[in-house]
Amino acid sequence: MNVIDEKSFMLSQSGFLRVIQLAIPLIIGNISVPLLGVIDTAVVGHLHESYDISAIGLGTTVFDFLFWAFSFLRFSTTGLIAQAKGRQDNQEMHIVVIQALGFAILLGFISVALQQPLARLIFYLLRDNSPQIIIHTAAFFHVGIWVAPIEMLTYVIIGVFIGLQQTRKILYLVLITTLLAAPLDVLFVNGLHLGAAGIAYAYILATAISFCVGLIWLFQVTELHRFKWQINKFFRLYTLKRIMVLNLNIFIRTICLLWVFTFFTTQGARFGSIILSANVVLMNFQNIMAYAADGFANVAETLVGETIGERNKQHFYRVLGYTGICSIAVGVFFCLVYLGFGRYFIEALTSIPGVRIAARTYLSWSALLSLVSVWSFWLDGIFMGATKGAILRNAMIIAVVLFMVVWWMTQAWHNQGLWFSLILFMMFRTLTLGIPLLKWLKQLRW
Repeated sequence: MNVIDEKSFMLSQSGFLRVIQLAIPLIIGNISVPLLGVIDTAVVGHLHESYDISAIGLGTTVFDFLFWAFSFLRFSTTGLIAQAKGRQDNQEMHIVVIQALGFAILLGFISVALQQPLARLIFYLLRDNSPQIIIHTAAFFHVGIWVAPIEMLTYVIIGVFIGLQQTRKILYLVLITTLLAAPLDVLFVNGLHLGAAGIAYAYILATAISFCVGLIWLFQVTELHRFKWQINKFFRLYTLKRIMVLNLNIFIRTICLLWVFTFFTTQGARFGSIILSANVVLMNFQNIMAYAADGFANVAETLVGETIGERNKQHFYRVLGYTGICSIAVGVFFCLVYLGFGRYFIEALTSIPGVRIAARTYLSWSALLSLVSVWSFWLDGIFMGATKGAILRNAMIIAVVLFMVVWWMTQAWHNQGLWFSLILFMMFRTLTLGIPLLKWLKQLRW
């Protein structure tokens, strides 16, 4: 399909099918990511003690905070690549790719070099937890930190593929990681009896192999071999400044988001290992839904970016409509599935009686969270594709402040109040992004 035919296709009613075609590989690939977390939880969830499952929950939260703090490498790359694609500017595309890879390498090795001070800070914050939980989490952290450079380079690769609408390649990379990590989990945990640290070893090996494949594909789809390697292009002030400002805004936004989920996990830990483990199990449900919804949010990113590059207003409105409808459908679907079958999923994830009972108690909160959070994911995708980092930053800061106020007012509700605060946080995110979107649409002049 040539460029003209593709644009005509997108502007027709069949464009809805195009959105679904782009989203399906992303949805399958995205769901595979939390499914790997589900496998991790299930492997350690059938051990005799709950310490390892708690360590996976806390350790994964630590890495989410550390690695996803730098996920701006993925988000900014997607928007900038999509806009360059819309303008058919290959030189701009090459510069964005090279600068993003350079940032990823730098940040990845800085993370490894700072692992000792990071560990001291993290475990100081977790000092109120059981000593056994801290020991198992420390083992998980000191192994898993070595995946940082690979993880950050992979963010860039995925960002490029989404921006170029090469979504099937992302699916293949995620499947490579998942299919390799699952048997390695069993080998290291059950075979070599490494506990939570075995999960980290498995993930490093699987991710390294997937990254090597992705790097080969990156050079193929971007044709980087055609780029004229001149140092002045790499350090071109306009492009560098644009990327740095965008990355800083998305960095602040991501730190705020991760703070909320880290706060949720650590506050749950204060109620004991059983409640913490139950929250970890239920957050796997949210992760599965979120990654499915992100499939359409990612499509919104690349198509919004492309329409901005093209300055195509009609195409832009269609993209908003198609991706918005699909996002809502995802939230409704998962809410109903969790209400109807959630207890069976809980039993599959853990055989510890206390954790099962606690997870069933809070299951309805998890189902409701699926319904209310899809709006904010969709809006995130729109503003990421538009590279409007300041709006994303400001909206998240306001939502976090309101979240903390609600949590402070509902502390007497214990874990129920914690879930209630998280649901309202997602509603605050929707409001603080939805209002700027309406203002932007009224001012749109293409």
